This record gives sequence, C-alpha cells and structure tokens, in this order.
Amino acid sequence: MKDHSILVDRYTRSLHHVAIQQNCAGAVHESMPKIFENLDSFGEYKNLALSQQVPSKTKSVIWGAILDALKVDPVTRAFIQLLISNRRSHLLPKIAIKLRELKLEQEGIKPAIIYTSFKLSESEQKAIKKDLEKIYGQQIELSNYVDEGILGGMILHVEPFMLDASLKSKLSKIKQTLLS
Repeated sequence: MKDHSILVDRYTRSLHHVAIQQNCAGAVHESMPKIFENLDSFGEYKNLALSQQVPSKTKSVIWGAILDALKVDPVTRAFIQLLISNRRSHLLPKIAIKLRELKLEQEGIKPAIIYTSFKLSESEQKAIKKDLEKIYGQQIELSNYVDEGILGGMILHVEPFMLDASLKSKLSKIKQTLLS
C-alpha cells in the first residue's frame, strides 16, 4: 500500500487555504466530520463512494447524492468533486483527519489518535488524555477509532510519534523471530 501522506498534506492545506480565502473555514471544518459521522448510514454507497474501482462518473453521482442529503457547503462539495476527477477520493478519510489536526494545531490543541480493537469507555479515554496532557504539557484532543485488525492492545499516534502496542504487531515480531 502506497504512503500518500504528502498528497494528503497538500490537498488538506489547499482546502484549508481556499476555505480561509472564501471566508467559510468554519463551514468546511464542520462539513468533513459531518460527512464521516453519517457516511455509514448510506450503507453500500459508502463503499462505492470510497472505492478506487468505481468509475469517476458513477462516484460523482454517488457523492452528489450523499452531499445533497447532508447539505454540505459548496467549497467542501467542490473539493470532493476535485478529488473524484483527480481519482483521489480514496484519500478523503485521511484528508478529513488531517484537516481536523490542522484546525486543532491552529487552536493550540495537540490531536492524539488511539486505535483499539474495541471502543474505549469514557473513563478510559479521560485517563489516557490526562496522561498525555501531562507528557506534552498542552491540551490534547483524543480520538478513539476501532480497528479490529489489531486484535488487541492499541496503537497510539501523537504527531510525530506512534506507539504500536498492538497484539498484531507483537505476533508479527514473534513470527519474524521464528522465521529467521
């Protein structure tokens, strides 16, 4: 799988810049989370909208219907259509995350993402957030994403660091050791 981090960064910064120029940064920063909070409710259309296999014309129609239903602002809508025409719509989830990080950075808040195989409770999230705030000496916004593929444990990502304490990576290391 290719690392598209440079592309994601460029698209994100471009969207943010245009949103500021057009005086609609608030609407754009609200639209992206709204899209992904509601995307699951569109069932199979979600998979089609994010698939690299679906032709651009079809994808444009699907995204148009999704964006109409969610009443997304014109700048975000145009941006998504640009991604579709450039065959980059699969990057949209990462761009949404990066856009959130950029906004938080400007507000002086450090974003942290924790991937676990199950949803953490509020008290667990608060405890982790409190510990991270002590370590970094600034306010942290913690997001918990479920990734059943890690099997257990967690992956903690706080730019520029990543701590992989997942069962999947530990099993992979054991496998490497046994094979060598």
